[in-house]
Amino acid sequence: MQTNIQKTFRQNSIAAAAASGIIWTAFQSISAKFLVFFAQLILARILVPEDFGVLGLANTIAAFFGVLSDIGVGQTLQQRHPRIHLWTTQAFCTGFFVAAVAGAAMAIYAPIAAQMFRNEKVSDLILVLALDLPLSTLWTLPLVKLQTQMRFTFTATYAIVETAAIQAATILLAWNGFGALSFVLPLPAASAVKAIVFWWFAPVQMRPFRLSKGWSHMFRRTSGLFGASLLAMAASQGDYMILGFLATAQVVGLYYFAFKLSSQPFMALSAAVSGVLRSALIPLREDRTRQTAFALKAAELLVLIAVPVCYLQAAITGPALTLLFGDKWFLAIQLAQILALGLSATPVSLAARALLLARGENSRLFKFQLVSTVFFFILVSAGAFSAEALGVAIGAAIYYTVQPAVFTGLVFFREGVCINTIVMIFFRPAFVSVVTIGSAYLLAQMPSLENKLFMQIFATSVFGISSYILCIVYFSPNAYKDVRRLLVRLFAKHLI
Repeated sequence: MQTNIQKTFRQNSIAAAAASGIIWTAFQSISAKFLVFFAQLILARILVPEDFGVLGLANTIAAFFGVLSDIGVGQTLQQRHPRIHLWTTQAFCTGFFVAAVAGAAMAIYAPIAAQMFRNEKVSDLILVLALDLPLSTLWTLPLVKLQTQMRFTFTATYAIVETAAIQAATILLAWNGFGALSFVLPLPAASAVKAIVFWWFAPVQMRPFRLSKGWSHMFRRTSGLFGASLLAMAASQGDYMILGFLATAQVVGLYYFAFKLSSQPFMALSAAVSGVLRSALIPLREDRTRQTAFALKAAELLVLIAVPVCYLQAAITGPALTLLFGDKWFLAIQLAQILALGLSATPVSLAARALLLARGENSRLFKFQLVSTVFFFILVSAGAFSAEALGVAIGAAIYYTVQPAVFTGLVFFREGVCINTIVMIFFRPAFVSVVTIGSAYLLAQMPSLENKLFMQIFATSVFGISSYILCIVYFSPNAYKDVRRLLVRLFAKHLI
């Protein structure tokens, strides 16, 4: 009896710590993404669309080699909790060796990529990113230790400081005429500093190399994650690559800028909650029902927050870009609006993915990702051949709407969750967002606000978000209470 009570108490403590960590880390991560957002706006004034296009093309190559620098070592270590100390040497050596080989191969491939995309500037960016590959693996082990100890405040705070430093350096370099290189030159230095800081605050004890066993087991454990990561990377970069073969660097730059702008809400949530959720779900493996319920609740809260932000972003993108840049990025407005609406469904899949990773179901995740990647390339290729950037945006938006819904539905349905519950997780906030933010958008189009871009943004934002909150309070009172309770706990813990 006492053991059951202790077990329940421990699970409740983990869930409470994770819930607080999600909100706190989300707050910190969103702050960091706002820094990136405003930096991108400044860079958009200094640089030209071709610079963004060169970066996008370089990233397509860097991503294929870069996935080797994260073959799933971090996730595998978390899955081995609490026996992490037995696998640190294997994890560190495996990750660094593979990343070093990938970096060398990437540097050799750089001039070939420049010829492939018919742009010599691509080669210089790839060489810098190749140097960053092995450096970016040096802080993996202490990061896993921090996550398993649920020290999310430290990791999130460091992320803000690091982001601010990188963006400041990027702007300074761009101002001094470094062009597209401004985006990548700060990265190797940032990785080296991060490794030093993380090892200082979270040192990891390494076993002697001669005593470390299970190398083949480590490779087997990471193979499924590696395959899933490789496929996910192919989907995330495939649109740039396909567009790069068919269009100029300027067209790629317009699409790249639009995608980065519209994906900020999802990237903020993904960076904030992925590690937190995985760390929280792993200790709950003894109670699958409770683990599933926690992941389902996390999915509900994520969508509740992300959907209105994406819809609002689509509504204000036109006046915002026009106000800031005039006609310079006019052709990117429609692309950003389409992508923002499509990406609104993506956060729901974060919880389902974290659940599979927490249970070590790497092969199942790989199978889902394999089918999804084929679906992605069919949609994006069809769009690219029909309407270049606009067609790619439409194809990508369809993918990012359908894939997360199907993936999440399959994962939770297998755990006994009814389809109606899964559908309502996304449908309710999406419907409320269409009504409230859509009404706010129409309100901002009144003749009295014509050509008053700032007032259009203000009216859409204030009326849309306030009416959305009121509707959620009425239609989803339990979800609203959960968010409010977590926020109160957060501020009581960290600000009082």
